[in-house]
Amino acid sequence: MSRFHVLQGDYGGQIYLTVPVIGTGRQNIDTLLSELDAIAWPDNEGDGASRITGDNKRYKDVSGGMGGGRMVYGAVWMHEEFRGRKELRERICSLLSLSPETPFFYGDDKTS
Repeated sequence: MSRFHVLQGDYGGQIYLTVPVIGTGRQNIDTLLSELDAIAWPDNEGDGASRITGDNKRYKDVSGGMGGGRMVYGAVWMHEEFRGRKELRERICSLLSLSPETPFFYGDDKTS
């Protein structure tokens, strides 16, 4: 079983991202949460953004609005809204010290 961070906004109304808990410091996770929240909900000024940590088995759905999310072992899952944003993917890899080859899944994707 693995531990995952779940980053969400709008008081759980949108799951932004899930990522396995790795050696990355809490500050980098919180920075990423703030950046994703500013993209998805620019008028909220951080209200309703939160990070939770949970366990998963191979694939596990995450309850939440706007389709929820999922925890995928060895990969990053992101809300469909962030698909195609290469600079965001690069920023995530940099902040979280992930390899550029790390698989990213979006929305209901079954493959990266």
